[in-house]
Amino acid sequence: MSGADTDVAAAGVGVELEVAKVAVAVAIAAADLAQRLAASPGACGQAGAPYSAAALAAAGVYLHDTATLLAQLSTRMAPGQGYALPAGGGFSLVQQVWHLADVEQFGWAERFARLLAEVQPVLPGVDGDRLAIERRYQQRPWRAAARRFVAQRRRTLAALALCDGSVLRRPVTFSGQPATGADLLAALLAHDREHRLEMAALWAAANAPATVRPAPA
Repeated sequence: MSGADTDVAAAGVGVELEVAKVAVAVAIAAADLAQRLAASPGACGQAGAPYSAAALAAAGVYLHDTATLLAQLSTRMAPGQGYALPAGGGFSLVQQVWHLADVEQFGWAERFARLLAEVQPVLPGVDGDRLAIERRYQQRPWRAAARRFVAQRRRTLAALALCDGSVLRRPVTFSGQPATGADLLAALLAHDREHRLEMAALWAAANAPATVRPAPA
């Protein structure tokens, strides 16, 4: 092999090593995002938990983190990515994004605003499965929905920042059942937790390294 050929071969190896390093970095970043999505809200997410100032702050951090992670997810997903449906049923990543945006706008943001403004508000549920069909989540681009979720989550957090123990003890009717503001917050945290776990699994599956089969002998 001539010197020129050796240089070309060395350059090729160098490029392959750089590509491998980038692939590893992307895999690590994807794994980190999945791990953060799967994080638990801790004691502040337990139904019936007393909401001290510290517990309220912890709840706010977890809810803010959901918006941060969804924004990161939207920057890492290609426009055509996220439409694969899980084998066991349930929402695709795209449907998850749309669901969170709609439920935040029509559900949680409105509920906490009304908790602050009204006496014993009657807070209806949101039929997420019906919305998914009527609004054709799986057939629509999703980036605007991700931005809308982040904006609506800011509304929810702004209302939550005005809540203290006395507000969270206020009676409400939520999805036809007697409840309190604290029950409402616990339900929001549980909803975030449920969908973050589902998105973590979907994201991890979408970014799993491809299995390389050995060539036949």
